[in-house]
Amino acid sequence: MLPISETDQIQALGSEEYSQRRLQISGRVRWAIWLFYTLAWTAALLMPAPEILARAFLVPRFVSHQDFNDMGPPMTIAAKVLHVSAYAILAVLSGWLPVQRRWRWLLLAFLSAHGFATEYLQNFAVERHPSLGDVGLDHAGVILGLAVSWKWWLRTP
Repeated sequence: MLPISETDQIQALGSEEYSQRRLQISGRVRWAIWLFYTLAWTAALLMPAPEILARAFLVPRFVSHQDFNDMGPPMTIAAKVLHVSAYAILAVLSGWLPVQRRWRWLLLAFLSAHGFATEYLQNFAVERHPSLGDVGLDHAGVILGLAVSWKWWLRTP
């Protein structure tokens, strides 16, 4: 049997369907991306002294350590925005997973439990302090992610 050329495939499927098939990402890859993101975010939430990481990567080199420590509210606001956006991304990635609609509530339960658990576990991390306010921001991020990706959440794989 002769291999079908790309031009023949495009003609047989139609250009739109062909481009959609080429862009499809397998369920295993989606789960791998979701798992990597979830583990990375969990590690970031439980890392001791996150200010060191922020100082190293987020603050320009020309800002002195004293100026960084005096930044107070801007860094606090940035941390809160990070909570909301990270959980929004996690909710979008969760909606992207190939899961039957009837089981999707488990993903939402996981996101909620993750927010509570990571804040609780911060009791045991050096220079970290749990906050119910952060749990609320985590849930606000989940709601934002649901609002952005609602079509994915309602579809059946």
